[in-house]
Amino acid sequence: MGFYSKKVMIVLAFFCLVLSQKLCANSSLIAGSSNVSPPPFWLDSFWGITSSIDRAFPFTLNTSGQFSLDHLEIAAYHYNGLAGSTATFSIAQDNNGLPGTIIDTFFFNNITTDQQVVSTLSTNNTILDSVNTYWVIGETTQGQVNWNLGDNTFGPYAFRVNDGAWEFHQDGNVSGFALHGNPIPEPTAITLITLGSLGLLQRKRSRSK
Repeated sequence: MGFYSKKVMIVLAFFCLVLSQKLCANSSLIAGSSNVSPPPFWLDSFWGITSSIDRAFPFTLNTSGQFSLDHLEIAAYHYNGLAGSTATFSIAQDNNGLPGTIIDTFFFNNITTDQQVVSTLSTNNTILDSVNTYWVIGETTQGQVNWNLGDNTFGPYAFRVNDGAWEFHQDGNVSGFALHGNPIPEPTAITLITLGSLGLLQRKRSRSK
């Protein structure tokens, strides 16, 4: 491989890296209790999350493709009078209609007594796809965190007591949440753009001779 060819490959590799970052730069709403962000919710209506009770809701992505998790929005507040202001919300795989293996975790600190939507970043930037079903799970080890109900949102849910077996219910109020992710470019698209760029570089090289 000549010096010029090496320069072409380096430039092309850099171009592909920048391209993939550009295509994945804008996070968007990929799932949630509604189709808007931040998620609407009812005041003073909630599922309580305590050190002994966990809540979970199933979801699928609202658009096709693969997405890298970016951040999670939750409608929640700290129950006044009980110690503790932290909560953990996780994304889990589906296991025969119940929450399964946790694949990403979001840590919410300093949750206040104000009823509001709080947000935090993904810890793993896990990739989700539009084929599978997932669960969002709410947990706390301190006091009580109230997970506000989504505005006119109903569907399946599950809960467990003292880390026991999950109990599934077919229909109930779904708590407010919104999950954002960055699109993963299709390999075919990257390949086509790369080949096109290589062709342009080769054409430029031919003209310069």
